[in-house]
Amino acid sequence: MKVVVDIETAIGEVENWLDYHKVMPLQRKDFEGSIKILIEGVQYGILKLSDNAFTQTLLEPVGKDGNITEIKYKARIKNSIELAPFKKDAEGGAGLIEAVWSCLTADAMPKQVYKLLDKADKRFAGAIVIFFLET
Repeated sequence: MKVVVDIETAIGEVENWLDYHKVMPLQRKDFEGSIKILIEGVQYGILKLSDNAFTQTLLEPVGKDGNITEIKYKARIKNSIELAPFKKDAEGGAGLIEAVWSCLTADAMPKQVYKLLDKADKRFAGAIVIFFLET
């Protein structure tokens, strides 16, 4: 893979995204690994930010005939009410991650699509989703 964004720019973009989401210093420390994954994704062009919303280019397309090649995420989940319908059938940690991911996708992709993602693609998706899980 080829670096398409220099490290300083990638760090700046991710830091701005974290600022937009009001992620406090202690939480940044707790999720340092996820932040590094976001920076790596931006560096390699896997993740692109526009208006504080990520677009993820999939390393391994999924769906019928590989027709899903990218995932667009919303800039934010407004509140618990917006998330509630997605959490309805969520069971445990993995189910909650799938529910938040589905709510966070711009097209409200079915949770089943998350299950189809390649391990490498889930790594980047998970690094985004972690900042939207309610604690």
